[in-house]
Amino acid sequence: NNKGAKILATGSSSCIFQPNIPCINSKDTVDNNKISKIVYGKKSEKYLNQEKKINNQVKKINGYNDWALIYDKFCKAPLYGNILKNYDKDILKCMDKYYEQKFNDTNNMMIGLYGGDTFEDYFVKKVINNKKNIDKSMYNLLVKMKPLFYGLNKLYENNLIHLDIKVNNIVIHNNVFKYIDFGLSSELSDKKHLKSRSLSELDNTRYYLWYPLEYIYLHSPKYELDIELLKMNKRKHYDKGVKIYNLLGYDFKQTVEDSLKNNTKKNTKELYSMIDIFSLGIMIPYLFIDYNKIKHIKSSAFLKDLFVLFSRMCEPDYNKRIKHTEC
Repeated sequence: NNKGAKILATGSSSCIFQPNIPCINSKDTVDNNKISKIVYGKKSEKYLNQEKKINNQVKKINGYNDWALIYDKFCKAPLYGNILKNYDKDILKCMDKYYEQKFNDTNNMMIGLYGGDTFEDYFVKKVINNKKNIDKSMYNLLVKMKPLFYGLNKLYENNLIHLDIKVNNIVIHNNVFKYIDFGLSSELSDKKHLKSRSLSELDNTRYYLWYPLEYIYLHSPKYELDIELLKMNKRKHYDKGVKIYNLLGYDFKQTVEDSLKNNTKKNTKELYSMIDIFSLGIMIPYLFIDYNKIKHIKSSAFLKDLFVLFSRMCEPDYNKRIKHTEC
């Protein structure tokens, strides 16, 4: 009866199973309405503690379950061989068997409620595959997004930042969208963590388009300005970034230049507080570019109006960006 779990998603050092896998040496039941996220490697303890800390803070917010799904149990996973034999042979897709000992020594597991389709999966099913009336399907999508805007404001009111809002960190649950995966989240006052994330993306070979460029370049040394301007179009996702910014009425290249030149003039605390707004605002433009749906905007008054909101949420200058309560 325990067999049949499937991997929902994998990361560089993590995998998510549904139904859940019981904690090691426990009498936990396998429940189809629950998932297990297993993290492993040298950073697994840090990741677990960060997620646990933020989950506990989110839990204190009245009505949090209206807009968030969080993990409520933290433990060690069964041994790799036990999972392979009794729960999910797909664990081979999560990691090479060569790392079995590393997995057994370092894994940490979190168990929580299963949501449903990710935002992108739902978008494909209900918007992309609806050839008749994109306005209606987009309106229905927006209605289901209401808890995301509400949750965005509640996080800000409680001095928290999600810091990883994107199309696969939002799922449909009880017919509305909710945030998941608070593994990168932190308190807005945790400047060390927020600076570390910024530098991590600065040193990357890609553009993490879910972050505003001003955040990515916030801690870039002045002497790197000319070097970065020369290599920016070599970064992965540069072309996609240009298209998305253009759709929203902005110049990607100019935004990079402005972010590099003016980063010392930023109010970092205020800038940090506006990241999640940008991340939520760029999701639908991102998908419209991905699935080639731009042409529908020109012929729809509703979509034009909607994209004005997204444009205001993705304003490159955090000082001009629409605030949480206005969203």
